[in-house]
Amino acid sequence: MKRVRKEGRDNKDAVRRYYKKLKLREAELEDEVKKLRVLNQELMKRLEGEAAMQDEVTLLKCLLVDIRGRIEGEICSFRHYKPPNSTCFNARNSSIDHVSSGDQNEELNTTHQV
Repeated sequence: MKRVRKEGRDNKDAVRRYYKKLKLREAELEDEVKKLRVLNQELMKRLEGEAAMQDEVTLLKCLLVDIRGRIEGEICSFRHYKPPNSTCFNARNSSIDHVSSGDQNEELNTTHQV
């Protein structure tokens, strides 16, 4: 009988240690969950800030394109102004570029022939 009682006590001690170990592990995991939630909130705030910054960058790029278009439109409105590589001028007056470059080539050929 002493042997049975001792084995029962040993078993109870083992079970008690096991549950204590489980509770410690559970507490560690709960602490880790708390830390991860705090970190997650910080990262979400940072992400929101970066998203707002990205929106502002996009807005500024659109404004820059608009202003460039207005400036090129104003520059291209002058009759005698011919920019060498302007996209505004080339896109609107591509036929004029071909004619003017052809006229220059003819003038060069006539000066060499004379």
